Amino acid sequence: RVGEPLLTITAVAEVEIPLSVTLDDYAKLLPNVLERQYPAVELAENETAKPRWTGHVVRVSPKADEQTRTATVFIRVDNTTQVTPLLPGTFVHARVDGPILKQVQAVPRDAVLSDKAFVERDGKIEQRQIVVSRMLHGLALIESGLDAGDRIVLTNLDVLYDGATVSAPIERTLAEELARQRTRSAKLLDPAPTVK
Repeated sequence: RVGEPLLTITAVAEVEIPLSVTLDDYAKLLPNVLERQYPAVELAENETAKPRWTGHVVRVSPKADEQTRTATVFIRVDNTTQVTPLLPGTFVHARVDGPILKQVQAVPRDAVLSDKAFVERDGKIEQRQIVVSRMLHGLALIESGLDAGDRIVLTNLDVLYDGATVSAPIERTLAEELARQRTRSAKLLDPAPTVK
């Protein structure tokens, strides 16, 4: 029939993926993209899968979505460099390289009660005032109030108080706790606090 398409041609050498990000993350990505320092991205079938494809954030939308309060960035995957090509239309989970935060302590979000955290030292609880920089999935990024090597308490925070006596039968490093929670939204670069 006249006017009906005969076929559809899809180029698969490069695939571009739209990704909605928070306005805060958009603001962090924008300067790099404008300066042509394209942030690296790892892509996987789901949040817990190992990355299968790699790409870069290559452009950003000039407009935010007022209903979701997000903005769109676009990831380009060069299929000529992938072991297995990424097919157009494939659902993927993206992990975008962000800034390296050097002056923060990352703790599980469960360790934070408002602006407080509880540290165990020699069987006693020490309540600490903390400043939370931001929450990142299962993590709280702490600007001040905790030191490397602190033993952070994760449970029964609502009944703890300064000076309380406790025994902690389970102790894990932050890396072990993040693996237990299957948190893959951050990479640990330095020694982190121990969690209880």
